[in-house]
Amino acid sequence: MTGAALLAGCDAGAGAALDNEDFVACVEDAGLSVEGSSDWSDDELRAIFSEPAALDCAATDLSDDDRSEALQAAFPAGDDYDRAGLDQRFAPVDALVGYVRASIGDLGDTEVVARAGRLIDAIEWDPEGTREAAREQVALTVVRETEGIPGYDAWLSEHGVEDDYTGRAQYVTAAQRDGTPTSRQIDEVVQELEG
Repeated sequence: MTGAALLAGCDAGAGAALDNEDFVACVEDAGLSVEGSSDWSDDELRAIFSEPAALDCAATDLSDDDRSEALQAAFPAGDDYDRAGLDQRFAPVDALVGYVRASIGDLGDTEVVARAGRLIDAIEWDPEGTREAAREQVALTVVRETEGIPGYDAWLSEHGVEDDYTGRAQYVTAAQRDGTPTSRQIDEVVQELEG
């Protein structure tokens, strides 16, 4: 049985997108297993699409519609979002940050920003402000990975937060409030992500 056939049963949206042979080949070439996917839970589906390699395959090998269906199945909004815990709510943002960290060295910042922008646009964010937070956190990660952010780790430590969704959000808010050079860099990358 092919990976596409295995995945087809896991979710209507993801299954339709995962019938794409190029995508399945890309995922399997990256070493991700799709074995048993017809029985995957929502958590297992979210886990596969949280892998940087699967996100990269989604950004490059799926049409806009298939990408949206797959990522919305993996990271649901609406009533599912309202019932979700914080970890589940922020899972797509954390997945995108992980994708940038894993991919920027090979792809470079211009290409990783273009691909991350496609991924952000494909996800149905609820509430809508979460889309902007995702862009800001991806932008922060791009700046941190390419140019470094002096004092970032010290700031996190001083404020008793970690480099997770909450810590990154607090840092971006403080940088914007203070009008730091980093906030201007973040804003520039956000504009590229929106483009």
